Amino acid sequence: MAPGSLPPWPGSSITKGAFAAVLELCEMEAAERASCEAFFRAKSEEGFRVLGIAARRTPPRAAY
Repeated sequence: MAPGSLPPWPGSSITKGAFAAVLELCEMEAAERASCEAFFRAKSEEGFRVLGIAARRTPPRAAY
């Protein structure tokens, strides 16, 4: 999934947290992971605090 894009509701699960912890949970190609890590390093060097946000489609449930 491209950075900045989220799956549509309903049936989506979204999480946020420390970049490395969230990235560890993601299933992606090596090149896409390297791109995310390069973005993280660049923004961190600019003084930004970077959080990880991940989303995926999940089967809808009758109740939550």
